[in-house]
Amino acid sequence: MIDAAYTLTLDLPGLNKVVEKYISTAIEEAAEIIKSSAAQNVSDSSGELKKSLKVSSKDMKSTVSTDLKYAASVEYGSGPHTAPLSQLQAWALKKFGDANIGGAIWQSIRENGTKPHPFMRPALDENRDEVKAKIAKVLRRKLR
Repeated sequence: MIDAAYTLTLDLPGLNKVVEKYISTAIEEAAEIIKSSAAQNVSDSSGELKKSLKVSSKDMKSTVSTDLKYAASVEYGSGPHTAPLSQLQAWALKKFGDANIGGAIWQSIRENGTKPHPFMRPALDENRDEVKAKIAKVLRRKLR
C-alpha cells in the first residue's frame, strides 16, 4: 500500500515542476533577505557597491552577487597594490573636503593594502534563522 501511494505520487503529471517552482520561489525570497542585509552592511560612500548587489536565480538556486571588481577587496581586504589615485582624491574631496587625503590613502594602500570590511558573509550569518523561516513560510503557504 505504501509503495503504491509512493508510485502514484511520483506519477502525478507536473507535480515535480510545481514543487520545484515553490522551492525556487522560497529560495529567491530568502536570497532577497541576504541582499538587503548585505546592502545595509556595506561601507560604501558612493553607494555604487550597494546598488550593484543583485539576486540571480536558476535551477532552485539563488545567488547574491555584484559585478564590481573591487567588491572582493572590500569583503576580504587586499594586499598592497596601486589604487587609482584620481578616484581616491575625488572621494577624499567629497568625504573630507581635502583631495590630499586621497594621496595619503593611496600611499597606505600601496604599502599596506586594505583591511577587510565584510558585508556579504555577515549578511548570511546574521540572517540564517530568518532565511530558514522564510523558506518554511513560503513552502507552507504554497503547499496548502
